[in-house]
Amino acid sequence: MSTNDSPPANRRARSAVGALAALLIPLGLALPSPAFADDPKPHVTPNFDHVEPTVLDEMQAQAKLAPASNVLSEAGLEKASGFAGVAYRGAGITLYYKGDLTPKMTEALASARKFGSVTVVPAAHSFAELQAAANVISANGASVSSEIQAVAVEPDGSGLTVQAAPAATVAARSRARTAKGLPPVPQAREVVAASGVSYPVKYTLGEAPIESMASRYDDYAQWNGGSRWETWRNGVSRGGYCTTGFGVRNADGNRYILTAAHCASPGDSAKQGHPGHNSLETMGPVYLESRGSDLLIIRTESSPLIFEGSTLNPTSRVVRGFNHWGAGRLVCQSGVTTAMETSAAVCNLRQVRSTNITFTKPDDQGNNNLVIQGTIETNKVGGGVAVRGGDSGGPVYSYSGSEARAEGIVSAGSGSDMFYQDWADVTRVWKLTPINN
Repeated sequence: MSTNDSPPANRRARSAVGALAALLIPLGLALPSPAFADDPKPHVTPNFDHVEPTVLDEMQAQAKLAPASNVLSEAGLEKASGFAGVAYRGAGITLYYKGDLTPKMTEALASARKFGSVTVVPAAHSFAELQAAANVISANGASVSSEIQAVAVEPDGSGLTVQAAPAATVAARSRARTAKGLPPVPQAREVVAASGVSYPVKYTLGEAPIESMASRYDDYAQWNGGSRWETWRNGVSRGGYCTTGFGVRNADGNRYILTAAHCASPGDSAKQGHPGHNSLETMGPVYLESRGSDLLIIRTESSPLIFEGSTLNPTSRVVRGFNHWGAGRLVCQSGVTTAMETSAAVCNLRQVRSTNITFTKPDDQGNNNLVIQGTIETNKVGGGVAVRGGDSGGPVYSYSGSEARAEGIVSAGSGSDMFYQDWADVTRVWKLTPINN
């Protein structure tokens, strides 16, 4: 990956008052600062030149339907729900549901139809049933270091899709195991059979290994999403870098930066910048993590902005609110390595399904075969690289007018596929919202 781009000299320009404030406020303290919610720091608002017109038109049309998808997805979280999934189909929304609608879902459906057309289609299985089965397969596959790298829940409730790592990857791992006197890598069908799963399962082969993307240079507090950050402990860099995701806050108004858990651990310190071009500045301590969801928060001041554009000529976009995912919808990602190599965000990523993924390479704690549950699988329309090393933790978002809506944070990639953790898990784990919500 390239890390040779230099940041502009004026990137860090700030007023004397702002600099003094930065010195007086302890960076490790997350402060409720409601005045900043509607008055972000000075920034250049980007245009949409980096987005294909047809992609932008479709994304803006989907933004009008997003409230319908959100209310249905939230109602689907109730226990004993037959909710299977939501998909953007044509000019409307399709709700896949097993059995009779509950009173809560019936009410949600009426509310959703105020925003657009919603069609209800019967589903064979609920999301909860299929996700539970996917979790069993993922855990069993990881425990024996199998060839399984993803287990996906189909959004129409039809069943599961199990993806094996590419043949070359599996062969190389089998040779390494044989050299150590171990049996070859267990096959996906063996693992599924041993898991006792009774739901329909399709098998596919990955086009590339699924890898964590751990690997805008010069921001300042309040910290934006989309900038480069490093992990340090006891004054020593732990190597690699990731991307900041979103400024978030809890019900008490305390602010944090949301990013990916495989990048760091509590006890680490987060530093922003690039040591080759400017001094690193401490953002704050790594505060909490949810390793199985690949979510992490840094306790520090944060802004309602995310970077777009190149590292040399960055622009910032205001984030307002969040969406639940829905099959067929388009999203963007603005990781820092993507910005370095393409000078723009990637905005033609189409949501496919909810997928458990398995990291076969060690995370920051040295853990192999780490399973991340419930990531959202996306595919880059037209092919090409969806995400790059160093983009991990970066913002995934959609457009609504001139502003962005938070969708989640980058977790992993495999060729033209990107996997990200969606906002439903951010809410479930910590009940955090974007600063402007």
